Amino acid sequence: MKFRVLFLQTLLVIFVLVYIYPILLSIGGAFKWRSELFEPTLNPFPINFTLHNFVSLFEKVNVLNVLKNSMIIAIVAAFSNIFLCPLTAYPLAKSNFKGKRFFQLLVIFSMVQPFIAISIPLLGIVVMAGLQDTLFAATFPFLIYPMIVYFFMQSLTYIPDDLIDSARLDGAGELTILYRILLPIIKATVGGSFLLTFIWIWNFYLWQLMVLRTTENMTYPVAVGMLSTSYFIYYGEVFALTSLYIVPLLIIFLIMQKQIVSTMVLSGIKG
Repeated sequence: MKFRVLFLQTLLVIFVLVYIYPILLSIGGAFKWRSELFEPTLNPFPINFTLHNFVSLFEKVNVLNVLKNSMIIAIVAAFSNIFLCPLTAYPLAKSNFKGKRFFQLLVIFSMVQPFIAISIPLLGIVVMAGLQDTLFAATFPFLIYPMIVYFFMQSLTYIPDDLIDSARLDGAGELTILYRILLPIIKATVGGSFLLTFIWIWNFYLWQLMVLRTTENMTYPVAVGMLSTSYFIYYGEVFALTSLYIVPLLIIFLIMQKQIVSTMVLSGIKG
């Protein structure tokens, strides 16, 4: 038994080190001189501390504008998902209609469908609609996310039908039942879905690169890519930007970590 516990603890320590070490390299690299970044050492911490990379970064990139654009896209998508996904999940979880199983499987299939497979057709729609290089174009494919629909569908499934029937007898409409009765019961799923959507969109590089063209609408992932060209890579500035890039995610995660765990647990309770 002691050997098993020691083995599991060792695996846990290895996992933490493997995950945290690249983050330490990124944060430490932001405070290193360029010459120190190329030294053959595994030490993530700077020997000669400097803020030069941050000064240079703010000269090359409008960091505040990039932050604003990324926040707008991520927040709009997150709020859209916690409003629209329950509308889709509610009938799939609590109604009986012909073809229900087909639509449930369609949601699951959409979850595993690689985005690259639909990105080119989506880009064609954006171009034909004249929406290229707009924040809306960067947001609209993610206004309703299949995995969030699945989370709500699973969470709503285990709520007793008697509660819904009682609300209907009292004269409540379906929207009232959903938004005023059911969602407060599964508020952990609501909070967790908001956070997960925010993180996904915040980090989604491919689509933002495809539709955003000007520096005015540039987001964090695109800005990081712009600092790494085929001719020159601004390593120090990239480390500085990625260090700033993870700060909002860490703050939000620390605030809402309980909701994330609850969402994952509830999504697997029944299905």
